[in-house]
Amino acid sequence: MARPLRRIIPGEIYHVVNRGNDKRVIFREEADYEHFMSLLIRGRERAEVTIHGFSLLSTHFHLLAQPMSRDALSAFMHWVTGCYACDLRKNTATVGFGHVFQRRFFSAPVEDHLGWLTVLGYIEANAREAGVVRRAEEWKWSSLFDRCNPRSGLADYDALRLPANWVEMVNLPWTDFLSALVQHDLSERRKRRMGQL
Repeated sequence: MARPLRRIIPGEIYHVVNRGNDKRVIFREEADYEHFMSLLIRGRERAEVTIHGFSLLSTHFHLLAQPMSRDALSAFMHWVTGCYACDLRKNTATVGFGHVFQRRFFSAPVEDHLGWLTVLGYIEANAREAGVVRRAEEWKWSSLFDRCNPRSGLADYDALRLPANWVEMVNLPWTDFLSALVQHDLSERRKRRMGQL
């Protein structure tokens, strides 16, 4: 039976996730993370996809991605994960051992600015929530670290307006983060109504 077609709307932003098959480790060492980051950068140049946020953990990754054409996201993910899987199998002498990734990839549209911020906060807090780091901005393989220490050139940080205290917000417990985000959104709406934005 054929897979159902993925409904992608050009210009919309999507939360994209994939993980290792059977939750296996896919990034074992720094070189693996660096290689995957370089594939994301090269893949972004091959397909019309803008990355607004990311986090790579040992068993999975998250992206906040914006495809500019209907087929761009699938082409981008197919190329990036396909290249990485082939390279991983070759470098670990495990060619023929089966799938590296659990599935093609999961993607869900993010509806509005508040939704983008919610998903971005989830993505950027991922390593802290997993107990890998004490503070979210310490995780070298995330857009939060990259935004605080510009280096990769992978993500476009200009498209999403972030609260001035974003780093502190991302380090809050999840329910406190959501409360702070709602307060920020209400404040932004008030300012818009009053013509201050």
